[in-house]
Order: sequence, then structure tokens, then C-alpha cells
Amino acid sequence: MKKLILILFCFLLTNKLLLAQQTTLNKMKRDSIVRGYIVYVPKIYNDSIAVPLLFNFHGSGGTVYDLENNKIEADYNWLSMRTIADTAGFILVYPQASTAPDGGKYWRFGFNSAVDDIGFTAAMIDTISNKYKIDLNRVYSCGYSNGGFFSVTLACFMSDKIAAIGCVAGFQTVNNEGYCNPVHPTPVVTIHGTADNVISYYGNKTNGLQSQQDLINYWTDFNNTSKSPVKSRFPKSDSKVERSIYDKGDSCVSVEHYRVIGGGHDWFGNWGNMDINSGKVIWDFVSRYSIKGLIGCATLSSNEIKNNNMIAYPNPLGNELTVDLGSEMSKKIVLYDAYGKLVLSVILNSQKNIVDVSFLTPGMYVLHTETQTLKLIKI
Repeated sequence: MKKLILILFCFLLTNKLLLAQQTTLNKMKRDSIVRGYIVYVPKIYNDSIAVPLLFNFHGSGGTVYDLENNKIEADYNWLSMRTIADTAGFILVYPQASTAPDGGKYWRFGFNSAVDDIGFTAAMIDTISNKYKIDLNRVYSCGYSNGGFFSVTLACFMSDKIAAIGCVAGFQTVNNEGYCNPVHPTPVVTIHGTADNVISYYGNKTNGLQSQQDLINYWTDFNNTSKSPVKSRFPKSDSKVERSIYDKGDSCVSVEHYRVIGGGHDWFGNWGNMDINSGKVIWDFVSRYSIKGLIGCATLSSNEIKNNNMIAYPNPLGNELTVDLGSEMSKKIVLYDAYGKLVLSVILNSQKNIVDVSFLTPGMYVLHTETQTLKLIKI
């Protein structure tokens, strides 16, 4: 009997492992044409735990799936995000755009189009969640160039399924902006080079393209975030990347923008500016959110540190801790792990401070100031 139980256990464990670190080529028929998409399951996948799902939409002309010969074609942002998926544990999906009448392969937004790529995305979510254990509150989208435009389109027209988005070297069309109809506060992160000669950072209204600032204005207004961003160089003071954070939005959401000074039409970190890793920045941002807003937002509301209006957030932690000193001029904070070991001690002198906590391992931590204590969770 014991041997039978052991054999059964090994069989179940083997089945779970067979799903892990697996790349599959998938097809479905939509709009009378065969559509293709790649699904990558990370090596730490276990079907007893619901995991996030991230779509990565390629740019115009991109080919990631050879439907005729059933094979993957190389694409750098697809390959780089597989490594991130292995570490973070999300399932990565890389769909293939259909071929348009003009012969191009690009994402179409549903406006007078015979191809409904929004419906295709919804169908992929349904199909994938039937095969794998997906946390449907944590479905994310990102994209490059034309794929970035499409990611913003999903935030506009399919926000009942999409929790947060990232956009590299793309933004919002004038057409989208006029009809955009999100149903919940939607976190948005954008990355764009100021010298992009394909999709101008500054927009082109004649061609129906908004500027990056137009995109930021739309989502900060919709999310009711702060209007004056916290600005810093990223990831270090001498880099050519300027980060702007618009926080304190409804449901604790934020909008972030990474302005790559002199950057071209690039997926930064794979080519072009190497100060910033586009895939990692996107994942670090979107993973903090569910479709209900910032994960732990309710906890934050009841557990925020306050002393003369000082606030520390988010909780749970991602890779950064924001400390707003309010009317205080300076403040020392210390952080201990669950075993009482000091892991961080820093004196803050700015009104709003961003503290790097990416080195922390998942677990519980205790943050102390001179007068306050707060329990934090690192996810």
C-alpha cells in the first residue's frame, strides 16, 4: 500500500514538473484565420499555486511564430523576458500578429478592422487559464512599438481583464484617446527615447500620434494621481534615464515614465541604452498590482506610518520603498528582518524618498522610526 501511495505521489509530481520550463507553440482560429502564440512556463511553476500572466506584444513587422513550419523565430525581448519569468514565476505569452492586406504583420485595434486582436487576446486568456493555474486578477500586458500601442489599447478596451500595462517606444493614438473606456484605475509604465526617429517622443498629431506627455496626462488624470512627479536618474545618478513617478492614485495606483535621453527606437537593455532593462522595469512595476489596484492597498490604508504626515508605502514591498516625510525635514529609518537582524539603516533628507529594497528576500520585516513601527511584507 505504501509503495502504491509513493508511486502515485511520484506520478503527480512528475506531471507538475512536465509543465514547468516549457515552451509551447499554440494555434487557434479567429476571424476565419489561424492565429499563433507562444506560451513559456517558468521552471518554478507549480499548478497548486495560481500565477500571474504577462503578454508581450511584438512591434510592427515582428515574427515570433512561423505558423507554416511550427517553429519559434528569435526575438530579443521575448528571450530576455524568459529569464525574468523563471525568477519571478509568471507565465509569459508572446502572440503573433496576423498579416494585414498590405503584407505587414502588426496589431490592429478593432477600428473598422476585419481582425479583432482585442478578442484574440481575450480568447488567449480563456484558453491559457483552462490549461494552467492563472491568477486572473494579475493578468498584465506590455509591448514594443506597435505592440506598445496595442498594450495601451488593451488598457482602454479590455481593462476588465488587464490589471496593469507597460509600453516601450509607443503610446496612445488620438483615436484611442477619444474612445478609451477603462473600468478601473490602471497602472501604466512607459519607456521611450527622446531621439526615437520612428515613433517620435513628442508625437505627431497629423499622423494621429499623441506625445509621451499626452499619454502621461491621460492616465494620471484618469487614475487621479499626483500631478507633480517625483523625478530621479535611474538606476544611478549619472545614467541617461530620467524616471518620473506619479503616485497616490485611486486604489493606490501610479503612473511611471522612463525618459531615455538620446535613446532611439529600442527595447532598452537588449539594444540601445543599456542603463535600463526594459523587461525588468516593466515586471517590477506591473507585478505590484492586481486588477483591484496596488497589492496591499487596504493594508497600506490601515498601516501607514504617520508622524507629522509622514507616510511609508507600499505594503507589500516590491523593489522599492517610498517614504514621504511630509513636514519633517529629516528622518532616520531602520529595517529589521523577522529574526531581528538589522538589514537597512538610512537617514532621509528629501521630502519624498525612494529606498532600494530589491536586495531583500521575501518575508516579513519591521520598519522603525524614532516614534513609529510598521510591519512590512516583501513579495
